[in-house]
Amino acid sequence: MILTRSRTAAPLLLLLLLTVAFTACGEEAEPASDPPRTVEVTAEDTGSSVSLSPDDEVVITLDSNVTTGFAWHLAKEPDPAVLEVVGSNYVAPDSDLVGTGGEEVWTFRAVGDGSTEIELSYERSSGETAGEPFVLSVDVAG
Repeated sequence: MILTRSRTAAPLLLLLLLTVAFTACGEEAEPASDPPRTVEVTAEDTGSSVSLSPDDEVVITLDSNVTTGFAWHLAKEPDPAVLEVVGSNYVAPDSDLVGTGGEEVWTFRAVGDGSTEIELSYERSSGETAGEPFVLSVDVAG
């Protein structure tokens, strides 16, 4: 038996390969977006400002000692169109000593363009305050 090539097989194969190649080249990849960032600040950063993009978070960690009756409270809520309060929690010290302080961690998420301010005060439920408030200016731009 003698095998013969079809005169149309080679051009069809070439056409198929070119179609696949050009189709792959024509697809545009989605631009990679930056993942949300987390900006961490502490008491030393009071009075400063941070710049965020939407969905970024700012985490504020401040010394706190619940055994004294004091805790950090929002003295001035940020503009909810710019920054939302995700939450706060107390992190107990890694110590068995009575009266040892821990930390309070406050988390905020950028939700829209604009500027706002976070102000936290260290106070008792009676309203008595201790120390200076923590203040942070936040600018969000998408």
